[in-house]
Amino acid sequence: MRAWPLVALGLSLLAAAPAAAQNPFSDCSQDTMRQDGRKVEAIDDDKRPNALRIILTGSVHIPCTDAALWADEVIYETDTRLIRATGHVSFQQAGLHLFAERAEINGQTKAGTFYNASGRARLADKPEERSLFGTLEPDVLFEGERVEKAGPAVYHITNGSFTTCMQAEPRWEMSGTNGTITLDRYALLRNVILKVKGVPLLYLPAIYYPINKEGRATGFLLPSYGSSSALGSSLSNAFFWAINRSQDATFYHDWYTRSGQGFGTEYRYMTAPGSEGRAKLHVLNAPAVLGGDGTIQREARRSYRIDGTAAQALPRGFRLFGEANFFSDAAAQQLHQDVDVFSRRERFFKGSLTGSLGRYRLHAVFEERDFFSGTSQAQRSGRAPYGGVTIGDSPIAGSIVYAGAWAEGGRVVRQTNLDDSTTDQTLWRFDAAPNVRVPLSRLSWLSATASASWRITRWLESRDPLTAEQRPVGVTRQFLETRANVSGPVLSRVFQTPGNGYAERFKHLIEPSVTLQWTSPFNGLGRIVQNDPADYPVITGETRLNYQLTNSLLARMTNGGVIREILRVAIGQTYYTDARAAAFDFNYQSSGREGVVQTGTFSPIRIDVTARPIDRASGTFVMEIDSTAYAVRTMSASGNLHATHVQLNAGWTKRGFIPGVPGFDNPDFASQSLNTGTSVRTRDNRAGGSYHMNYDVRRRALLQQRVVAYYNSQCCGIAFDWQSYGLPLLGIPVDRRWGVSFTLAGIGSFSNPLGSFGGR
Repeated sequence: MRAWPLVALGLSLLAAAPAAAQNPFSDCSQDTMRQDGRKVEAIDDDKRPNALRIILTGSVHIPCTDAALWADEVIYETDTRLIRATGHVSFQQAGLHLFAERAEINGQTKAGTFYNASGRARLADKPEERSLFGTLEPDVLFEGERVEKAGPAVYHITNGSFTTCMQAEPRWEMSGTNGTITLDRYALLRNVILKVKGVPLLYLPAIYYPINKEGRATGFLLPSYGSSSALGSSLSNAFFWAINRSQDATFYHDWYTRSGQGFGTEYRYMTAPGSEGRAKLHVLNAPAVLGGDGTIQREARRSYRIDGTAAQALPRGFRLFGEANFFSDAAAQQLHQDVDVFSRRERFFKGSLTGSLGRYRLHAVFEERDFFSGTSQAQRSGRAPYGGVTIGDSPIAGSIVYAGAWAEGGRVVRQTNLDDSTTDQTLWRFDAAPNVRVPLSRLSWLSATASASWRITRWLESRDPLTAEQRPVGVTRQFLETRANVSGPVLSRVFQTPGNGYAERFKHLIEPSVTLQWTSPFNGLGRIVQNDPADYPVITGETRLNYQLTNSLLARMTNGGVIREILRVAIGQTYYTDARAAAFDFNYQSSGREGVVQTGTFSPIRIDVTARPIDRASGTFVMEIDSTAYAVRTMSASGNLHATHVQLNAGWTKRGFIPGVPGFDNPDFASQSLNTGTSVRTRDNRAGGSYHMNYDVRRRALLQQRVVAYYNSQCCGIAFDWQSYGLPLLGIPVDRRWGVSFTLAGIGSFSNPLGSFGGR
C-alpha cells in the first residue's frame, strides 16, 4: 500500500491551487494571464450588495509562482470567494498534474471539489533493478468521480481508483474505492477491489492504512493469508502502534482452520546506538482434535512462545545483553514455526553482562537451555547464575615471563530428563587458575612457548563412588598443568609464474607443530559430578602429545597483487599415555560423545582441508580416521559460491559404521545427510528462483525442501512458493505448504487464500 501515501502527497499539493485561483488579480500578475474574454457583472441579490462576478473565458491560463491553472472558463465571485472552473480544467505543480471536467473552490478556506478528476503524481526516482517483490514505478495514476478537499489536510474520494502501473492500459488497479485520506495520518478506504488485467482478484471491505512522512504511523496492517497441510488455511491481522520515535508495538491475531486461534504482540525500542531490543509473545488456543470415530485424539490446549533480544550499553564500556526463545509446548512449536527454523528443537533464556576495568575482564551470565528429543522428553543445561574475572597476561618485573589468572564460579545446571527429578545434577562450582607463560623463541621460522597453570576447582556437591548418588558433600580438585608448544621450523619455496593469468607467483609452506601437555595426578576423580567440559579432565597424571603437519599454498594474484591462502591441508593426531583420556578430548568431533569408548592410546587421525581459490568461492573438508581399525569415523564437507546472479551452498556429513569400535559399532547410529541451497536470478532480477533441501542419504528420505520461483514484468510480478518438511522418526508429521503471491509496483504483495510464502 505504499502508493496511497504518495497519492495523499499529490493531493496535498492541491492546497496551493485555491490560492492561485482565489484572487488572480492580486496573487498572480494580470499581465501574464491569458484569456479571450473577460466579463464583470454585478450579482443580482439584495443580500449580496457590491458583490461582483468575474468571468474569464476562452482558454484561460493563470500562471502563478509555483503553479498554473488552465480551464475553458473561470468564474470568481468576490464576496463568497467561490471559484468555478469548467471545461478541460488542468492544474499543474511540481510533481503533480491534475485534470477535471469542473471544479468548485472556496478561495477563503481553500476547500473545494473536483469532479470527474484524474491525476498523476511523481513518487520517486526509478529504481535501478527489480526486487523479488516487484518494482516501484516513478509515478502514480489516480481518479475519482469526486475528489473533495474538506480541510487543510483532509480529502474525500468517491468511486475512485489508483495504480502505479504506467501503461496505456494499466495491468492492475485498485477500483471502486470510497474513503478519506488525512495527510500524514491515515487513509480509510472502503470497498476496495484489486483488478489485474481488468479481472477482479481480491476484495477488501475496508482498509485503515497509516500514512506518515517518517514511514511509521499507528494503524491496521494488511491481512496475510497462508495454507498448510498441518495448520489448514490461515488469516492473520495486525495493528501497529507507533508509540514514539524510539518505540513501537504490533498486536497480532491469527486464525487457523485446523488449529484454533492465536494472539500475539511484538514490542521494539531503540534508545541509543547499541541500546535496542525487541520482544514477541504469541499465545495459541488449539481446539481438541477428534478422530473419525469421534474419540479425542488430542486434548484442547493453550501454548505460548516468547522470543526476543535486548542490548544495553552501560557506563565504563560495560554491555548488557539478553536473549530468549522459549515455548511451552514443543509439539505446537514445531508445528507452527517457520520452515527456516524448523529443525531447531531447543528453548532458552540467556543474559550476560561484560566489561573491562584495566587488565580485569569481567563477565556474568544467566543461561538455561532445554533440548527436546522429539516433542516430549527434554534435557536441560546451563549456568544460572555464573560469573568470573580474567586478568590479562603481563610481564613480571620487565622479564620475558608473563603472568595472568582467571576465576569463575556459580550454579551449574544439568538435568538429563525434565520429567524425572532424580536426573537433576545441578550444583554450585567454583574454578580458578593462575598461569605463567614464557616465549622461548622469537624467530620468524620457529616459535616456541612454555606455560604452566595451577587449576583449583571446588564443587559443593559430589558423587558417591559406590552408589553414584549425588550428595551435599563438597569436593576439591587441584592439579598442575604444563604445556609446551613448538611450531616450526617452517619450510618454504616460491614458484615464479610470469604470464600466468591467475597468479604472479605461488608460495608453498610446510609447518610442523608439536604440543606436549602434562597434568599432575589427582585422587578422587570418581567423586566429581560431570556436567560440562569444565569438570574434566576425569583422567589426570597423564601426558599427551599432539603433533600436526600443515601444508599451505599462497598465491600473489595477478590483478592487484593481493596475497591469498588458496589451499590449506592439515593432518594431526594426539598420543595419550592413558588411553582413557582419549575419550574426553573435545578437539575431535568423534570423541567425547556418549557411547564412544577409546580402546587405544592414539586419538583419531584428523584431516582438515580449506580451499579459497577466489573471493566468491570456498570449501572445507574434515575427516577423522579411527587409529585402530583405520576406518573413517566421521566426514563432513561444505562449499559455497557467491556470484552476481548465482549463489550455491552445499554441505555433507557422514558418521560411519565400524564393527568392533565402541560407539561406532551400532548401525542405527550411522548417518549421512546432504543439504543444499541454490539461488539464481537474471541480471535485472526480472526472473529468479531458489531451491533448498535437507536429504537423509542413508534412509533415502527428504527431510525438508523448498522451491521459490518469481517473475516480474514492468509493474507486476508473480511468485510461487512450495515447502515440505517433517521428521517422522521424531514424531513430527510432514507438513506441506504452498502458495501463489502476486506483487504490484508500489503496493507490495497480495496473496490468494492458498497461501503466500508459508504464512506469516
